[in-house]
Amino acid sequence: PALHGAAPLTGAADATGAADVAWLRLDGAPMRHGDWADPGARGLAMLLHAAGDRALVAIQGGDAPATLSLPPPRPGHRWRLLADSGDPARTGMADGTHALAPRSVAWFGEDAPAPRPPAAANPSLLGELAREAGIDTAWHDIAGTRHAVPEGTLRALLDALGLPAGTAAQARD
Repeated sequence: PALHGAAPLTGAADATGAADVAWLRLDGAPMRHGDWADPGARGLAMLLHAAGDRALVAIQGGDAPATLSLPPPRPGHRWRLLADSGDPARTGMADGTHALAPRSVAWFGEDAPAPRPPAAANPSLLGELAREAGIDTAWHDIAGTRHAVPEGTLRALLDALGLPAGTAAQARD
């Protein structure tokens, strides 16, 4: 929602006290009046907030690389690099600072960590259940090299056979 909003950005706070937009310097400090007029300032960041979602867009307009200091994530959240025009292949989690290439834009989204899955079945229990169902737990390639069947594959096969084994409790049943 923070990157898709249609309403004009005003800087006004919502019910949680978060502004819909905050303008930051690359060092993470809020932009001040003088920063807007500084001819040497060639970068800034825009922190967007909408419907509980936060995104950060950083713009580096200078001819030299710069370092972006990410704002602290909210409790239970982390920053994830969505795209970086200076290095299009770079994505993933971002903590603390981020190197910005000259004349580049980087987009970040704030993610809540994925919920922890229920306790998975012990690999030996999973293997025993697979063997009882007639599923081999290893295979050999043409060169004769033995490969273990990944646990996720065993779980998917067992589930397809009507024998769910996603958790330890399911595997024991």
